[in-house]
Amino acid sequence: MPEQTLQLPKEGDKVGSGILLSLISTGGSAYIYKTWNESLEIHRAVKVMSPDAPPDVRARFQTEGRINSKLLHPNIVQCFNFGLTAGGLPYLEMEYLSGPSLADVVHKQGPLPLPVALAISVGLLDALSYAHTVKYTLYDKQHVGLVHRDLKPANIVIAADGNIKLMDFGIARPVDVSLHTVAGTVPGTVAYMSPEACAGGDVDFRSDLYQFGLCLYEFICGQAAFPQSDLTSLLVAKASNKFQPIENQVKDVDRRILPVLRRCLQLVPAERYQSAHSCLVELRAVYDSLCPSTPPNQLILSFLDGKPVPTSPGRVNIAKMAKTASYAFSGLVLLVLTTFAVFRYGPTLLKSFRQVASSVQKAPAAPVVAPQPALDASAAPDSISAPVALPKPRKPVAPPSPRNPAAHVRDTVASPAASPEDDALYFIEQGKRQYNAGRLNEAFSSFQTALKMPSQQPRQQTVRTCVYWSARCNTALFKQGSIPVSNYQASWRSVLNVFPSNAPEHAEASERLQEVQN
Repeated sequence: MPEQTLQLPKEGDKVGSGILLSLISTGGSAYIYKTWNESLEIHRAVKVMSPDAPPDVRARFQTEGRINSKLLHPNIVQCFNFGLTAGGLPYLEMEYLSGPSLADVVHKQGPLPLPVALAISVGLLDALSYAHTVKYTLYDKQHVGLVHRDLKPANIVIAADGNIKLMDFGIARPVDVSLHTVAGTVPGTVAYMSPEACAGGDVDFRSDLYQFGLCLYEFICGQAAFPQSDLTSLLVAKASNKFQPIENQVKDVDRRILPVLRRCLQLVPAERYQSAHSCLVELRAVYDSLCPSTPPNQLILSFLDGKPVPTSPGRVNIAKMAKTASYAFSGLVLLVLTTFAVFRYGPTLLKSFRQVASSVQKAPAAPVVAPQPALDASAAPDSISAPVALPKPRKPVAPPSPRNPAAHVRDTVASPAASPEDDALYFIEQGKRQYNAGRLNEAFSSFQTALKMPSQQPRQQTVRTCVYWSARCNTALFKQGSIPVSNYQASWRSVLNVFPSNAPEHAEASERLQEVQN
């Protein structure tokens, strides 16, 4: 039989559960159409593979459908069906969204007001937090966590109710495996890739958080952090992670947003947020201070309708203002009373002080006592007690030895005392003590804090120490069942990234990851 010629559907053709009405948009490997389901009286969208798409795209289409159909979240576009058109092309039937993409909004509006950017970010981080921790079955295998890998304003759409919707899971994959990756290729949009993705390395959920940081940067500044049009210049800038600081792009930017943005856009994954939820908590606090009584989706709708957006902090804390005024009044009263006392009783007090000083000067000097020789204990009279023996110091308990002999040598060698200025070394030493005492969560927190602190030792040495010890904490927590396997794997992948291949830590990380895969 002759091979079937792949053809795109035409207006009026039945695709999925509805009749094709019109073309919405086109991409590199797919066409998106609007359809009408007469039975349900509802519009749907179908994504149809391009006839000219590479062969691996067909497999990606089915994987995207299987993944997307398992994601049930108000901020993620819903997928209903997968099938073939009459022309033999794979299609996905999805939720129809009539609103604009964030790429269109930024192109039209320019920089967004901070409350609007935060309202969008709250929904986007909520979707990522869900995707990074969701449990699902894919190709008969259980997985925990999903990496989107193509987060950008064009893949974020505003729904009719004002909620944002994350879409296009075409290159998404489970955290612990790689799917449909062609050797020598890097899937995704280069301008929004994380540095480790551009370098062809392994990526995890922290790569999504870097891409989120680039989206937030673009929402606030109105332009991409990496606007280079030349691919070579773009790759050079991405490799060094060089972009204009947001405070140089926007005047009077809210200072509370800067540390969040800097942490998302760190070059080393271990220095970024370790979960979307932790970033969401910080951004939600800033949003609530600006718009305490407005839900994010309502604020987005108001902005699209051209209504004014609040830019000042929220409710005034009356109790705090009253307390401050009370302290100020008390201080004023104390100042008045002190001034009155000085003028009223000052001369009398000064005269008394002079009389005391004069009497001290006239008093005879105390005789100097010569030092006495030490008493012999055997000749001491009965009234003199013998010196009390001090208790012997306890022998220090050796910390548990890791499997890596080199690490054991490293642990037993005394570290230099942390100077008052060396905050990073102080938290590292504190983390080691907490680890040896079995307080694993506290130890992990100390090592993460040390990453953000200044140090007198080289930055690379600080990062390596913190990453390695964080991985050891996660190993113990994983064995206790306190964290999922994805966190355990991510921590040892970070060790692989920051240590050279000939380091014993690199070998230990490879061994740990191999054990989990087996």
